[in-house]
Amino acid sequence: MRWLRGPNFDVEGELLRIQKMIQDGEDKRASSKEDFEGNCFVKLWEHWKKFELRSPTGKAIGIIMGLMTFQRFSGVSALIYYTVDIFRNAGTRIAPSTASIIVGAVQVVVSLLSSLLIDRLGRRFLLLTSEITMAFCQLLLVAYFVFKNQGYDMQDYSWIPIFSVCTIVAIFRIGIGPIPWFMMAEIIPLEAKLWSSSLLMCYSWSCLFLVSKVFMDLIDTVGSAATYGLLGLICTLGAVFVYTRVPETKNKSFEAIQAELAMGYTAL
Repeated sequence: MRWLRGPNFDVEGELLRIQKMIQDGEDKRASSKEDFEGNCFVKLWEHWKKFELRSPTGKAIGIIMGLMTFQRFSGVSALIYYTVDIFRNAGTRIAPSTASIIVGAVQVVVSLLSSLLIDRLGRRFLLLTSEITMAFCQLLLVAYFVFKNQGYDMQDYSWIPIFSVCTIVAIFRIGIGPIPWFMMAEIIPLEAKLWSSSLLMCYSWSCLFLVSKVFMDLIDTVGSAATYGLLGLICTLGAVFVYTRVPETKNKSFEAIQAELAMGYTAL
């Protein structure tokens, strides 16, 4: 702690606060565990009956659920799963298998950078940047497939699908991809984490299953241009949601975040 804060910083007070937070957390965790002993479904229902949507906990869960909705329905996971099919349909000069390797390499590099940027630039900035950038790249894909479907020779522009998909994947890994999981730990009270984390993870992976299941069917039914247009619209709505409903948690204590939620936080 002295190395982190500097040799002239009095770390004793901060260490005492950390110890108190750890002890309070252990006490609440033990209390929550006792509450769920016995019939866990009955206990869960009792907790759910006490749950209020307008409480800070309810607002926090609503924010995370909204972020996970736009995270999954942005379609990035489907783009990754069906990379080869997407590039094959786009008719790019680069072999689809090679293009998928490029996308995978971009994921690795950007994932290393994301942890460095989150605390430097803030959650809201990265969320907004990722949603707006993904919407723009989806628009590029729409334009590409519209011209391609009309019979234009797009060989000179075959770089657009690779550029767009790589950019979408990269900015997703920096913003809307990891940040909802960070914020779940930051804004949901400890006593609600036991049941809310399970609920939110179940919801998130259910959305992922749905998107992955219908993505290629949607392309076959309405076409690539309409599919990417829908994804772009979802990303745009995600940016609006972040701007109006998601508070900045960078360098804020849990108490300060809860106070903002209790007062009915809105960015407008």
